[in-house]
Amino acid sequence: MKVYLGIDMAKDKFDYCAMDDTFNILCRGSNKKNSNERFRELSDIIRVLRSKSTLMKIGMESTGIYHIPLYNHLITDGFPVRILNGLEVRGMKKSRVRKTTNDTIDAESVARYLMIREDKETFQIPDNFMNLRGSS
Repeated sequence: MKVYLGIDMAKDKFDYCAMDDTFNILCRGSNKKNSNERFRELSDIIRVLRSKSTLMKIGMESTGIYHIPLYNHLITDGFPVRILNGLEVRGMKKSRVRKTTNDTIDAESVARYLMIREDKETFQIPDNFMNLRGSS
C-alpha cells in the first residue's frame, strides 16, 4: 500500500490527512498549536503509517516561514518531506466539485496532489537555510 500524507500549515496550527493509493482516508487530524510536542505526535503517526506501507510520501505547501519548524522536525526524524508550490496545490483545490474549503480539506488536497504528481520534483530547503536567515 502506498501512503500519501498532506500537511496544511498555518501560523499557529497545522492539519494533516493521510490517504492510500485508492483515495481511502487513513487518518486526519488538526493540531491547534505548533509545538515540538505536537510535531512529535505527528512523527509517531507517520512511523505507524510508514510501517504499514510500501511507499510513503509526505508533502506540505510552502507557507512563507510557517512550515519551516515542522519541516525541520520531520527531516531531523528522517522523513523525506516535499515542499509544494502553493499555486499548483490551489489549482487542485479549485478542481473540487464542492467549492467549500477548510484546513482539513486543504490537507487532503495536498495528499491528493502528492498522489497525482508523484513523479514531479519539488523544492527542498537547503541545509544551510536557517544559517542564511540569521546572517543579516
